[in-house]
Amino acid sequence: MAQFSLVPEESFGGNVSSETMSTLAELLNQQELIEIRAFCVGNKKAVYDTALVLAYELEMEMQKIVSVVSYKGQSAVFYSPRMIGDDLATASNNSNLPSPIELRTSVGLKSTWEKRTKQQRDHRGQIVKQE
Repeated sequence: MAQFSLVPEESFGGNVSSETMSTLAELLNQQELIEIRAFCVGNKKAVYDTALVLAYELEMEMQKIVSVVSYKGQSAVFYSPRMIGDDLATASNNSNLPSPIELRTSVGLKSTWEKRTKQQRDHRGQIVKQE
């Protein structure tokens, strides 16, 4: 996962320069997950709001979905999925870029669980050991 630290002037209120925004957009185009550090140094309560503002600004710049995955201290992890038609998503097999994150789901796999058979018990309800 790529890591990026904000300079102190940019860490409050989402006032990020255009150069930093283009760097972050480039990092999100190369990798789906990035960690941005040094949010609101000295004010941990503002990290959540600042990260949401930055995610919104990145969405507007990149014209694709950017969401905040987690917060810890003064850092936040951002996720931007690669679209199927993206050049990087199709070219990642041939280069040394990481492959896109594979999303897995259990939708459509209902009733795949089988009930376990109960162990045999005696008249007191104790499990009978089979030898």
